[in-house]
Amino acid sequence: MKKNTQIAFFLLFPTFLVGQGGIVNNGAEIIVTTNTKVKVNNASIENKGVGVISNTGKIYVDQDWIQTGSAIYIGDGELCFEGTSNQNISSTSTLTVSKLQVNSGQRLVLGNDVIVSTSVDLMNNGSLELGNNNLTMSSGAIVSNYDASSFIITNGTGFLKQEVGTTSVVFPVGNSSYNPATLTNAGDIDNLSIRVLDQVFSSGASGTAILSDVVNRTWMIEEDLIGGSDVTVLLQWNTADELSGFDRALSGIAHYTNGGLWDNPSTYTAATALGTAWTQSRTGLTSFSPFVVRGQNMVLPIKLLDFDVERISKVDVALEWSTASETNNEGFEVERMLDNETTFSKVAWLEGQGTTLNTSHYYFKDPNAYSGISYYRLKQLDTDGGVSYSLVKTVKGIREASEVVTVFPNPASDCVYIRLFSSATEVTIRIFDTKGALVLSERHNIPNSEMIEINNLSHLADALYTITITTENGDIYSNKFIKE
Repeated sequence: MKKNTQIAFFLLFPTFLVGQGGIVNNGAEIIVTTNTKVKVNNASIENKGVGVISNTGKIYVDQDWIQTGSAIYIGDGELCFEGTSNQNISSTSTLTVSKLQVNSGQRLVLGNDVIVSTSVDLMNNGSLELGNNNLTMSSGAIVSNYDASSFIITNGTGFLKQEVGTTSVVFPVGNSSYNPATLTNAGDIDNLSIRVLDQVFSSGASGTAILSDVVNRTWMIEEDLIGGSDVTVLLQWNTADELSGFDRALSGIAHYTNGGLWDNPSTYTAATALGTAWTQSRTGLTSFSPFVVRGQNMVLPIKLLDFDVERISKVDVALEWSTASETNNEGFEVERMLDNETTFSKVAWLEGQGTTLNTSHYYFKDPNAYSGISYYRLKQLDTDGGVSYSLVKTVKGIREASEVVTVFPNPASDCVYIRLFSSATEVTIRIFDTKGALVLSERHNIPNSEMIEINNLSHLADALYTITITTENGDIYSNKFIKE
């Protein structure tokens, strides 16, 4: 079809036009008017160049819709796919369709993002496969004729997006099986997006796979506008989706938060039967993330929340860490390597909690007077022989610094002077009594290696004190003085 040509299917009474061999629109304007039906048998429709297809009637295609270049599709008519095998719809840019119909027992596969302004109709067991593309329903648009054999297949990173307010909205989604979600929003109306994963992971969408006591599905739910929502979610699954040990009589919805923790249900209740499927619900959701249906007995592999290493004196290093939950945790080996060594060595063993859903805290004080850099890591051992390691943490030693730091006068009365023979320009001064209590902490800038004056010692009791100097790059020096 030649460029700048206008072809109109326009009659004064309902008309059905049938074409063989497909339609290739290379720059023309094709107009399908109201009450006109155009059917393309055994072929595709290709709209390319600067082609325009304007449809206020109904276009049937039983192969693919291909749109390239600057070509556009407009109009409030129906675009119906009714092939006997899977079909594709693709466009160079986001495609907007008023009424999209899949009238077959096959799949319509998205090749790019699609916006639907009025309706998606999944007739005769037709399904719509998203892959890595989004299907966005405009405000007021609906999905109809969905069921366990005919739904939106979210087998990639693509989402189904719909506006959700106080009226319940069904997201007829699933991956290898039908796992819809129904949402209502008592807060600000917002666009919410959902896709389904056929697995559950310890860290939401990643981490170790959970293999028991859970429905083996993850509902990824996102909102367009952060904050303002107050959502009730109802999730649906099939008996075949349940992993071993899952107790639907004591189950609930959990979601993985942005803080890296599972927000578990406050109570566990019986799932509700819905035909041959099951549902669970949760109210008052104001933030969104991966959601799962879990049993009361589900436990997660060990998740290390934090691991901190700090030198607390010249001769001691404190190690602290916490776990969000533990599964079959026999315990932790504390391993250390000095900067003049080439391998880690075990310095301590702390028993684990076995299996627990609770947060657990651990503490160990390592006698370590090494003046250089010490490296620490945790070696976690499972009861079944599994091993995992934490990140490596470093800590510097404290050196007696008579050649680097001079403290005078010594003994001192109201003030003491410190001269630091280094390139440091900013230091933190701390003074400790003989019991290790901090009695003074000050930050000082020392341009041009000037002396530091500490002139508020009059309130200190006459005794021996330790003074530490920490530079901006983490070097720590220590010395003593007498106050009298």
